[in-house]
Amino acid sequence: MTVLASPYLRVRDPRVAPTSFQIGTHSAIVVAALFVLQFPQFLTGNQSMMIMGALLALSLLSWPRTHPLMGPFIGLVVLAAFSSLWSEHPSSALTGALQFAIVASSGIAVGAALNLNRILQITSRTAGAIALLSLVLAQVAPHIAIHSGPAYSGTLQGIFISKNSLAIVVIFGAVSTLFLRWPRTRDKWEFTLLWAVFLITLVQTDSATADLILAVVVVLRICLAGWLKMSGTVRAATVALLLVPVIVIALSSWAIYTGTLGLLGRDTTLTGRTDIWEAAVLAWQTRPWLGVGWGSFSSDSTLAAIQEGLYGWVRDHAHNGFIQVLTELGLVGIIVLAWTLLLILARSLRAISHTRTLIAGWPIAVFATFVMHNAAEQSMRLLPLFMLAVAAAAAVRVSGPQPNIE
Repeated sequence: MTVLASPYLRVRDPRVAPTSFQIGTHSAIVVAALFVLQFPQFLTGNQSMMIMGALLALSLLSWPRTHPLMGPFIGLVVLAAFSSLWSEHPSSALTGALQFAIVASSGIAVGAALNLNRILQITSRTAGAIALLSLVLAQVAPHIAIHSGPAYSGTLQGIFISKNSLAIVVIFGAVSTLFLRWPRTRDKWEFTLLWAVFLITLVQTDSATADLILAVVVVLRICLAGWLKMSGTVRAATVALLLVPVIVIALSSWAIYTGTLGLLGRDTTLTGRTDIWEAAVLAWQTRPWLGVGWGSFSSDSTLAAIQEGLYGWVRDHAHNGFIQVLTELGLVGIIVLAWTLLLILARSLRAISHTRTLIAGWPIAVFATFVMHNAAEQSMRLLPLFMLAVAAAAAVRVSGPQPNIE
């Protein structure tokens, strides 16, 4: 069977029609990822990975010759596994590397097998169902769906263990809905209903990070739609004109973010995140090149002692994916991650340039969501990683000689 290739990934030839079993298997992976990768209350982390691993095995069986494995993420997976050699807890590093590989491989398998429109339909409808279920639970079983702890009391967590987990699932649903094609009146009613459910859910989660991500993605979609309508000369002039302001805004993004939080009366320490980041950076300075070992943030003795000294207790993660990679895999890990993200971004930009369709901008929106979410949360082994992997493989298919969008 022929495949399409990129420098880091090969995917199924879109001219070869998938079977019902192949479509069903990969659709099930998307549904499962949205339900189980953000810490649902009804499953443990190990059980979630067992579900994803079983579905990944089915994917491998359904398309054994074209399965892309880990694609652009292979460098991070190998480095994470090798970090067991210097980690205080080698088993944690190996387990974490395996989890990373399962999530990334599952996402790439979906993006390599399903057309883009189908992926967006499944994502938006599944996220809508999760949001609606969470809203219903808030009415019939508030002790399950509503936070009762001191930090987020009264906010909606739905079927998950925290409001932020529910919020990011809703965000990916909203992002997919924004870029999905809605040609018929009936579809537009579904769009309206989904957005109503998403917005009501986000209001009740009260997640500032999710609100910011959604606002940025909406602006991004408007910009991409305008960019696609321009001629080649106008596009080039617009890019040249906006390049400097965009760089300035990017460099000032932290000041803009904290300033906005201050205006809104939000905690400018991001509910204690800055203290955790300070501890993580101090720990990184003790092992700057290779870090303390993948998956060791909550168990490394040096990091634990620094956290205890700064704020009296030990956190499970850094509340920032990039700082956590820096702490656990050092400068080498950050360089590998940056290279991985650059590869994905380049292919995503090529996809929309190649097809000149708005739906092909979805991988760019997912990339932006992944980066922004990891600025406030740690999601290198969770749903944002899965969606980024889906987007990476989908971008390869869309930018191929015969784009398969529908």
